[in-house]
Amino acid sequence: MSKTSEREEIIAQLMELIQDERLRQKLSLNEVAARSGLSHTMVMRVEKREDFLPSVATPCNCPNYSLQKIRQLGRALTDV
Repeated sequence: MSKTSEREEIIAQLMELIQDERLRQKLSLNEVAARSGLSHTMVMRVEKREDFLPSVATPCNCPNYSLQKIRQLGRALTDV
């Protein structure tokens, strides 16, 4: 498995866990957005993994850009 494929698989698993936790806590996308400091649209895009597609829109195509969003979402779900 290539490093890119491995990274994508890890991100997919993390996002599945985060989405499962959001649903378990019965939180809306808006509630998670408010808690995380991300916009509703960004939370939705991250959950759908749209934000992780290679794009000129991400600063320097830096992997940490997407991981930062995952951290924000994770913190929003654990800081209850």
